[in-house]
Amino acid sequence: MNAPGTPQRRFKVPATVTPSRVVGALHAKLSAAQWALFQLQQAEQPTLSASTSHHSLVIQFLRPARGVYPVAKTFHQGWVQGEEFVSWAGTWQRTLTPAELTLWHYMQDQRDWDEHGDGADLMPVSGPVMHVYQMPYNAALYGVGPEGQPLASKGSVRFRRYPDVPAGSVCGDYMALCRRFVDDYLSNPVHVAVIPAPGSTTT
Repeated sequence: MNAPGTPQRRFKVPATVTPSRVVGALHAKLSAAQWALFQLQQAEQPTLSASTSHHSLVIQFLRPARGVYPVAKTFHQGWVQGEEFVSWAGTWQRTLTPAELTLWHYMQDQRDWDEHGDGADLMPVSGPVMHVYQMPYNAALYGVGPEGQPLASKGSVRFRRYPDVPAGSVCGDYMALCRRFVDDYLSNPVHVAVIPAPGSTTT
């Protein structure tokens, strides 16, 4: 028992993912990441839009996208016998091209750096604003000249490793890898044997 005035020790309850919920948990991460990706790519369009922090949109994408890996790992360690998760993950990563593997590790690092370090490896950039609608009377206030030619720019961010590629495009490529990771994990025979079929009442 702690002495008076001593802070109570907090015992951490380990996370669990049951077989009946692993599919939903993984797909929920993908859905959240897809929505964040849509918002990021919309914000990057060279058109007039509400002021939005592109940095925040990238982080909002990275959190659920990166999350598919620990969800699968937690489920695997609790329910899959005879196969180490790191072994399966290593085999899966060997199916990637060198460029895909570099992106996979880099984006995983971004989430970790944001959560535990000095932030994701992002740099500010700017691009022209193009007005694609009928010219408003006070167009100059929006930084747009005759025929929709840009007079101003809007700020965005890019990953330092991919300075010539919009962050939304890099995140889109990573999103595709996350989907492939989930699809390959859930279709693996060893995992299929543990995960109950849709409609089953198994735990």
